[in-house]
Amino acid sequence: MTEKENALRVFRREKPEWLPRFEKCMKGYFPKSINERPLNWEGDDWFGIHWVPDASTNGLTAPAPGQAVIRDPERWREQLALPDLEAIDWAAEAEGFRAAQSPERLSMIMMEMGIFERYQLLLGFEDALCSFYEYPDEAGEILEALTQFKLQLVDRIMEHLKPDVVMYMDDLGTQNAPLVAPALWAEFIRARDMRIFRAIHDAGALVVYHCCGKIDTFFDQIVTMGADAYHSVQPANDTAMLKRVYGDQIVLIGGIDNQGITNQPGASEADIRAEVRRAIDAFAPGGGYICGDTDGICVVKRALDIIQDEYEVYGRHYYERHPL
Repeated sequence: MTEKENALRVFRREKPEWLPRFEKCMKGYFPKSINERPLNWEGDDWFGIHWVPDASTNGLTAPAPGQAVIRDPERWREQLALPDLEAIDWAAEAEGFRAAQSPERLSMIMMEMGIFERYQLLLGFEDALCSFYEYPDEAGEILEALTQFKLQLVDRIMEHLKPDVVMYMDDLGTQNAPLVAPALWAEFIRARDMRIFRAIHDAGALVVYHCCGKIDTFFDQIVTMGADAYHSVQPANDTAMLKRVYGDQIVLIGGIDNQGITNQPGASEADIRAEVRRAIDAFAPGGGYICGDTDGICVVKRALDIIQDEYEVYGRHYYERHPL
């Protein structure tokens, strides 16, 4: 059995042969022409937002401050230019995607900048949040335009690249609270994301919903959007509650606390191994879990090696010791 076949058992709520690890069973890919942001070099994205590397995130980029594409929501049609998807060489993108994949793993397109993230990038964070109150009609129009663009992007991706999985990425939380009032998110974002998820499903792929931060207070609304999995189960949330209440409704991916434990300069090997075991013991019972990191891109190399080894030693054969 391949890593891909075993992971699909988890999504189908069947008994896997072994506990999957996210980094081993899926192969993520950022299409070069889908320029949601320069990943780790300075430059502009395809909406005109300038990005600069940030040392605090291992060189990953953050948007430069003080810029906005839409400065007057009432004139957004004059100020917003959507990227031209017809200008992309989709045959070349498909070739690059296929070359990077393995039949042993689930192929996965990383779809950065969900409509909430892109909206606040276009207006600036403070003005984006204020616009929900000051310009609700225009906010809805802009978000609808972004949704239509995402739906067209999904169509092109599924037609030409045909991934097994699309990871839709839209961060909604800080470490101690949502970034946006849940009621506003429900009014402006939720139904639009559901349409995007439905389009991905209709084209034959699974949806992994990546969402950083504390979102447990409105996870009941998130889980009903229809994503197949939630990534990355960060410890800012009441993760025991997420497993207990929603573990039979959505696959949980992640759970290993990188920021608080494994990435800490003083973390010993024993500390790191104990955290891997804690996460597996918390989320693996009952199934519906793929072992992974909560901050996978920024895990320090030493910690990653220990995490991987402890997964092999303790986690991979967990269900042989604890049958489902």
